[in-house]
Amino acid sequence: MSAGRSQKLLPPPVDEPPEYEGYTAERYDRTIARVARFRIWYVAIVAASAAVGLVLIPPFVSPHGPAALRWLTVVWMLPVPVLLVGLVGFTIWFRPGRLLLDPAARSVAVPDPTVHFQITTTGVNAATVDHTARSVLYWTRRHPEVCFQSVVWIFAEEWGYGPNRDVFDRLERDGVQVVVVPAAYRPPGGSLRKSRALQYSVEYRRSLGHDPKDTWVYHHDDETAIGEDTVLGIDEFLRAHQHEPALGMGIILYPQAVGEYRAPFVADLIRAKDDFRNMLTITGKRNIFGGFHGSHYIVRQDVEERVGYDVGRDLIVSEDFYFEVRVREEYGGIFYPIKGFAYEQSPLTVGDQIRQRRRWVWNLRSGWLHLDLPLSRRFMLAYSIATWMCALLSTVLIVGSVLLGFGPIAPVGGLLAGLVWSMMVLNYYVGYSLHREYVPRYRSLARFIGNGIVGVFADGIAVWAGMLTRQRRRFEVIRKDRNPTRTET
Repeated sequence: MSAGRSQKLLPPPVDEPPEYEGYTAERYDRTIARVARFRIWYVAIVAASAAVGLVLIPPFVSPHGPAALRWLTVVWMLPVPVLLVGLVGFTIWFRPGRLLLDPAARSVAVPDPTVHFQITTTGVNAATVDHTARSVLYWTRRHPEVCFQSVVWIFAEEWGYGPNRDVFDRLERDGVQVVVVPAAYRPPGGSLRKSRALQYSVEYRRSLGHDPKDTWVYHHDDETAIGEDTVLGIDEFLRAHQHEPALGMGIILYPQAVGEYRAPFVADLIRAKDDFRNMLTITGKRNIFGGFHGSHYIVRQDVEERVGYDVGRDLIVSEDFYFEVRVREEYGGIFYPIKGFAYEQSPLTVGDQIRQRRRWVWNLRSGWLHLDLPLSRRFMLAYSIATWMCALLSTVLIVGSVLLGFGPIAPVGGLLAGLVWSMMVLNYYVGYSLHREYVPRYRSLARFIGNGIVGVFADGIAVWAGMLTRQRRRFEVIRKDRNPTRTET
C-alpha cells in the first residue's frame, strides 16, 4: 500500500463539535507568547551549533574530494541566504502582539464597513466548503461588537455545484449567499480556472452597487476555516486601515486532518514558519523574496476592482502572484499584517502533495516568464526555484561526502553545516509550536521524523515535476473532503 493511502483520517464523530470551535483567541494568544519567547533560544542554539560544527567537523573531512562532488559545494551552500532571511523574519519581524480581547476596548463607535467572506471553489469539495462557511457563521455571530458587518459568499463552478446542490442549498438556508459561476462566462482577457471565477466575483460584486470604499473582501480557499482570533484580527485591522486602500494578510496554520502526523502535514510545518519571512518581505515597501497566499488576505473592494483577476491564458495558475504584483504596481506598499491565524488542511496524500507543489512551481515559472517584474525580484524568484531544485542534489552531496570523505569547503563547511542543520531542525520545531495548541501530541517521534523525511522528499520531487512538465489549462482538483473510512496500514 502506498504511503499516500496509508494515513487517512476519520472525520469527527457526529456528536463531537466541529474543530473550528476550538480556534479561540486565547489559544492564539498562548501560541504567540510561546513562539515569541523562543526567539532568543532560537538564535542561541543556531550560534552554538555553528560554533560546534566549526570546531568538530573539519578534522574529519578533506577539502580535496572527487571533482564530481566538489562543484556541488555551491548547491549545498545555496539555501543559506534563504535560511538567514527566515532567521531575520522570525527574530525581528515577529511582533504581532496579542489580540484586543476586551469588548469594551473595541466599543468605540466607528463606521461599519462590510466584509464579504468569499470562498471561491470548484464545488467538488463540498463538505470542506461547508465546514469553512460554517466556521465564519459560527465566529462572526459570536462577536456582534466588532466594527464590521459580515456576509458569507460562495462562488462555485457550475459543474461542481450541480452534483452537490443539497450541501449548498442547506448553506443558503442558513444565511450563506451562493453564486454559481456560469460555465459560459468568459472574461475579456480569456482567463480560465480560478482566475475566471475570481474575475466573475469582482464583476458580480460591482453589479450589486455597494460602496467599494466601504466593502472589504476576505478570501478563502475551500479549506480556509477561520477562528475567533481571525475575526478579532480583522476587526483590529479595519479599525486601523478602513479609510485607506489596504490589503491585510496573516499566518496560515494546517491543523485540519492531521491524522497520525501524515507526511504532507509535517512538511507543511515549514510553511507556517516561513510565513514570518513572507510577512517581513511582503509588508515592506518592496517585495523581492516573499510568497503571497491566495487565501487569508483581506482587501478593499475598490482595490480589487481596479486590479482584477483577469490574468489571461499564460497566467492561469498564477492569479495570486499576479494580484500581488499588480496591487503593488497600482498602489505601492499597502500591504499590512493582520493578527489571527487561518486554519487550513494539508493534502490528504503524498501524491496530492506532489501535485499541489507542482502547481506552485508552474505558478512561479509562469510568473517569471510573463509578469513585468523588477530585475531584483526576477533574480530572487529564479534563485528561489534553483534553491528548491537543489534539495535533491544536496542530498546526493551529503551521501557522497559521507561515503567518499569529502567535506565541502572545509573548514568553513563545518560552520555552515552547524548553521544549516540547526536552523532546519528548529524551523520544524517552530512550526510544531505554532500548531501545538490545535493538534494532538504526536504518539511516536520516530513516525514524526519518518513522515517528515517522506514529506521533504515529496517536495523535492515536486519541483522537478513542475519544471519538467507543462502547466495544465484544465482544473486539477486536490481532494480536501476527508475519507469517511480509515484505511489501515
